[in-house]
Amino acid sequence: MLHNHDTGYARQIRVYDATCLMEQWFGLCGMCSMNHPMFGGIFADFYQILAGITSIENAYKKIRIAPHLLPGINEINCVCHSVRGKIGVFVRRIGEKVYTDVIIPPNTTAEVITPNGNTYEVSGGKHMLE
Repeated sequence: MLHNHDTGYARQIRVYDATCLMEQWFGLCGMCSMNHPMFGGIFADFYQILAGITSIENAYKKIRIAPHLLPGINEINCVCHSVRGKIGVFVRRIGEKVYTDVIIPPNTTAEVITPNGNTYEVSGGKHMLE
């Protein structure tokens, strides 16, 4: 994902200043359409791995949020629409400090494990954590 080769997502961001999956990639295949589900599966990784959103009880009744700030990534902004409502994960690294804000849908509980290693149990609403 972070490789800067011709078909990497990082190249789309660094070279073409893309903010979403591009319809066409200029790489090994010349100019070919790559905006297909088989090439777009990376987006599941964005909310499941980077933002760390997983359902740990049926239908997102209880969720786990454990975001991962990889080297070179200083901010994560993710909104996932579940059957119970909007789940939001917003993480930012400022110097040595890491701040984590989450939005949890109503009637839902969440275990939040911040990149700092702190664990919180929260319920529906907006929460600012460290």
